[in-house]
Amino acid sequence: MIRQRLKLFFACVLTVVCAASAIRAVKVATVAYSLNKTRYGLFQSSRWEQTRIDDPEEIIHRARIAEKLFPENYYFFEHTALMSLEAARVTHGNGDYENYRRFLDIALHFAQTALALNPYGEMTRTVYADVLVENGNIAEAVDFWRDKVIEREFWVGISHDKMASLLLKSNDPEHIREAVKMVPPNNGLWLVRDPDLRRKLTALKNLME
Repeated sequence: MIRQRLKLFFACVLTVVCAASAIRAVKVATVAYSLNKTRYGLFQSSRWEQTRIDDPEEIIHRARIAEKLFPENYYFFEHTALMSLEAARVTHGNGDYENYRRFLDIALHFAQTALALNPYGEMTRTVYADVLVENGNIAEAVDFWRDKVIEREFWVGISHDKMASLLLKSNDPEHIREAVKMVPPNNGLWLVRDPDLRRKLTALKNLME
């Protein structure tokens, strides 16, 4: 009798575990399908070909669903932050300030969400910094990039390119001086790779000397 009850108990536990795993698998697959359709389209070069989704409202709607189904998929939130930022810039150019602010707030939300899931994602960090700049928080963007990117990955050249571009967008004299310090002396090591940024930094240094 006891053995039968134990068998029944473990059978029930196994059934629950399998059901939970199946539900999670369905959620993961659903979010992955939605992300692929959003970013790339589906069944490319076939008779069922579908173009990717570019409507920011539809992307945001799908991302909201993904937050509930499978909130660990930071790629979806990274992409949504990027597309929301682009939508914000477009609406700002069209003079639609209300939707500009709305898209910008959404971009910040999803950038922060993606960053919390993966603080080392190159695109995630770049989008987050760009959203801060667009929001007028250049000092915060500079501090974030210096403390969370440069300090941890000093020898990654592209990180210094981004740092230079952020500093040059600032009106803070301290940031300008920090930008000038990125210009090495003769025969020194250039960490900034972009030639346009190098010219701007060099010209700025010459003006301040």
